[in-house]
Amino acid sequence: MSALLLKDFYSLRPYFKSFGIMYLIFIVCFLKTPEVLSSVMAVMSPMAVINTMSYDDYYHWNRYAKALPMGSRTIVKSKYILLVLLSAAMSAVAGVVGSVMSIVQNMAAEKLPVIWGGALGSVGIAILLYSFVLPLLYKFGVEKGRFIMIGLIGVLTASIYLLLSLKDKLTGFIPSEGQLKLLLYMSPLIILLIVWASYQISCKIFEKQGAD
Repeated sequence: MSALLLKDFYSLRPYFKSFGIMYLIFIVCFLKTPEVLSSVMAVMSPMAVINTMSYDDYYHWNRYAKALPMGSRTIVKSKYILLVLLSAAMSAVAGVVGSVMSIVQNMAAEKLPVIWGGALGSVGIAILLYSFVLPLLYKFGVEKGRFIMIGLIGVLTASIYLLLSLKDKLTGFIPSEGQLKLLLYMSPLIILLIVWASYQISCKIFEKQGAD
């Protein structure tokens, strides 16, 4: 498992250099709103997982890996672990940078809870989103999967916008504060179950692909 993760991290070195430049640009863009930084980075950083799958396809890694004794499930599991590691790490880095920015701007008392709350929530959202994406990538391939992912994000964004625009008409369907708290407390379990189901689906798809 550790060897698979190291392989992915080594293959991502050029990506991390480009990502570092993009990260600096985001810091400048969100200088006045550091609480947004961690949310944006947590959602964007797992895209590196898609890059590793693209490298795997290009170099026919899966054909070679399936001949090794590690097993197909271990190969798939490494991608999910990489997803969690990247989401958590980049969100933490963004949280630290955002905290420093808020302290420098004398807004620590106001911004810090929002920054770290947003960072934690964004990790869950990123893992949840890519848990839906990964089985599609295994099923349709990386290139088609990218378009499907963009479509999913578009549908999600449009749905959120529609709900916000209709919130006055949907007052009877808006959950109470107690229901929202219950959902918040249950969210780790819900995300865990979705990730587990996603992993099982990805494993079945990957195993059926054979050695080609």
